[in-house]
Amino acid sequence: MAIRTLAVLAFILYSAVRLGAGQTCQNIATWPLSSPLPYDVSLTSANPLGFGTFTSFNSETFPPNPCVSVTASNNKYILVSVQVTALITNSRICVRQNGEVAGSCGSGFVIYCAQVVNSNPTVVFYCDSSCDIADVSYYYRVNVSDVTVTQDEYWCDTYRAVAESNLPSSLLAYDPLATQSAPLFQVGSAPSATPTLLVIMAVSLFAAIFLYTREFV
Repeated sequence: MAIRTLAVLAFILYSAVRLGAGQTCQNIATWPLSSPLPYDVSLTSANPLGFGTFTSFNSETFPPNPCVSVTASNNKYILVSVQVTALITNSRICVRQNGEVAGSCGSGFVIYCAQVVNSNPTVVFYCDSSCDIADVSYYYRVNVSDVTVTQDEYWCDTYRAVAESNLPSSLLAYDPLATQSAPLFQVGSAPSATPTLLVIMAVSLFAAIFLYTREFV
């Protein structure tokens, strides 16, 4: 019985450390930033769509969780978008505010949206299960609503969908060749051919037919 109790306590302690309960976090930024990040529209840039970056270090050594200090009153909404920079595997990542027991989690990306729990909260990035042993880098962006929760109770429902369609991986549809020099993202379908690419293909086909017919004249 004593062994079973010790095992349960050990598991609870391990889970608490894994989730960051009672664990100091490493502040990586204060939001809003004193100098806004550039809003680049290429995956080859350092800040695609105005996203910043952070690294989640080897989970087996229990390093401090990355976190961001946010200036916001508790009658506003906070929206956090996170996506892994090199989506070779769907690395798991979670987001929560200090004061929350659990937040939102996802594999490859996560969109977190909720009312601010306490004024000027700290947003914590962590992993709850199936965590990567290796260091993993992520893109992240924080938005605070202009309206209060009493002015628009459906703000999160509206802007969660907007945020999901504006992750860095969405740039692949406009820059399909970016995967040759930028982090790889897993997308549902291959990007469609651009008009320039179609013109090149048409010219190449015409040239091939012309040379073929000339050979037999």
